[in-house]
Amino acid sequence: MTIREKHWLASIQMMQLSTTTPFQDDYYFLMYQQRQSGHHGRKVGCPLKVARDSQCLIKPIYTPLQFENSLGKLQIGSVTAPRKIIDTDIVESVECTSTTTNSKKVKQILLEIERMFSDVLLAEEALSPMGNHSSDDLDPNQLFSKTVNILLKYDKLKTVLSIRKGKTLVLRVLSHLEVSRPLAHKVITILPSIAKKDTDQVMLSALPAIRHFLASATLEMLVDLSKYLESDLPFLLSNKLGISVLANMIERAEGQWAQVSEEGSSNWLEFVGKMVSTCQTTENIERPVVGIQGPVLSAHLARCPSTNNQHIAILHRALSTMNPKVEKL
Repeated sequence: MTIREKHWLASIQMMQLSTTTPFQDDYYFLMYQQRQSGHHGRKVGCPLKVARDSQCLIKPIYTPLQFENSLGKLQIGSVTAPRKIIDTDIVESVECTSTTTNSKKVKQILLEIERMFSDVLLAEEALSPMGNHSSDDLDPNQLFSKTVNILLKYDKLKTVLSIRKGKTLVLRVLSHLEVSRPLAHKVITILPSIAKKDTDQVMLSALPAIRHFLASATLEMLVDLSKYLESDLPFLLSNKLGISVLANMIERAEGQWAQVSEEGSSNWLEFVGKMVSTCQTTENIERPVVGIQGPVLSAHLARCPSTNNQHIAILHRALSTMNPKVEKL
């Protein structure tokens, strides 16, 4: 070793003896020194003597050079800060950042679901005769409406329904029919997205609320709803939830037929015609949970102009309550 290297190592060793808090950093040495000098304990107001040649130094704060997205970093080696080979705790990778962002979003959604669930449980407790009614001013319908308004903002409903507990929340709100009409309307407008993600068919429990909503719907409203569904008819016909909603819409349309205008009826029949033609190319057509009475369905399908009778027969067998087996002619 050269003389310079020896001095460099000696300086590193001597740095360990430099301290501004000797009583904390070298307690046993100081106590030993006091005992050797005849003092068995520290007296009040008596300063500690440190028999060291080096003066107390203030350690400088060292910040190494940082290069983003790199493991090894070029750094300047010195006595106060020896060279480091690898410094891995400074820069996070891009993948780690994106994963952290997604995790924060999921946590945020879960927290929102928990807050909405708290309001729903509080409202249900207020409605229950066995509940603890601590506040007489509590309005359950107001709490339900607050939850519905949150779910209707932007695409919040889609996000909530992507989580199983969110589905449970939506179903509990839908069960309160007096306040769930806007939510039922929104569910129908995003029905294809819901049905595709509902692999466990939990959302079939929403059908009573949807039927209740459609029971008071006008044909103009049905035409507006059909615009959200017509692009996904092949999937909806092969999905239990989808075809159940379509059957309810057809049944309601036939009940409203005597009160509709010519323009509204033509738009609706165009949608039904697309449904009939789609049946010919769709395999494994599902059966609705609640079918349509045969005479009612026959009367409605007969209104479709220039439609193949074979295609009508396929849809009739799928939606009717009389024949549960669906076959292509």
